[in-house]
Amino acid sequence: MLIADSNQLPEALAILYRNAGPVTRRRALKKASAFLQAENKKRIKANVEPDGSPMAARLPFEKKGQRRFAYTNEQGRRSIRTVRGAEHGAYYEGFDEKTKSLRRFRLDRMREAKPTKKSLRMFPQFWKFVERRSAGNEEVGFYEHKAARAREYQNGAGYIPRELLGISAADVEAIKRILLDELTENTGMH
Repeated sequence: MLIADSNQLPEALAILYRNAGPVTRRRALKKASAFLQAENKKRIKANVEPDGSPMAARLPFEKKGQRRFAYTNEQGRRSIRTVRGAEHGAYYEGFDEKTKSLRRFRLDRMREAKPTKKSLRMFPQFWKFVERRSAGNEEVGFYEHKAARAREYQNGAGYIPRELLGISAADVEAIKRILLDELTENTGMH
């Protein structure tokens, strides 16, 4: 949440803010929150925490009794298969998710599938839900049903804690610059 008060802003900027009209203040906060929203979206999409460190790696996805592997068939073609089943002698038998049928795979033609770069990303779609709202002050965050899931990730309830939203030192400087530009532009000091 962006709040412009004398604790967060340098004294000169706080004076400019207090002397600006309500429309100018609102416009300045709106630009700053739009910047903050864009920066947080970029960070979440890149799986980087606000301090610049990478987010904790995603835990491997495994359902009980399900196995994901690379398989080479008789013609030498390779494919990734996800199968619920069990080993029976020299074969792995089970329900193949790709063909939606019961299949039998030779164990000597199976190898563990390497995770793809896309499957390792923690939040491939979550960045889209970072919203900006104006309720007296400008706020950037997750809202409604996405807020509960974001809180789980942020606090680590059942997950490895990952900081989704935040303000880095570079963001603070950029916000100060945005506020200064907006406030001086409309007071004729620019």
